[in-house]
Amino acid sequence: MRAPVVLIGCGLGMVGGPLADMSLARVPHEDAGSASGLFKAVFAGIWPGKTCCG
Repeated sequence: MRAPVVLIGCGLGMVGGPLADMSLARVPHEDAGSASGLFKAVFAGIWPGKTCCG
């Protein structure tokens, strides 16, 4: 059980950073804080559900 959890954690870690960079790259500087908060809220909501439900 430990190996799949480690693999999922590594996979999410390798995807999260580049995904944030790509999705927030074109946001104007004035809206960067709001866009970052929205991204983190969606990211925190999607990944745990995807991890738990497959």
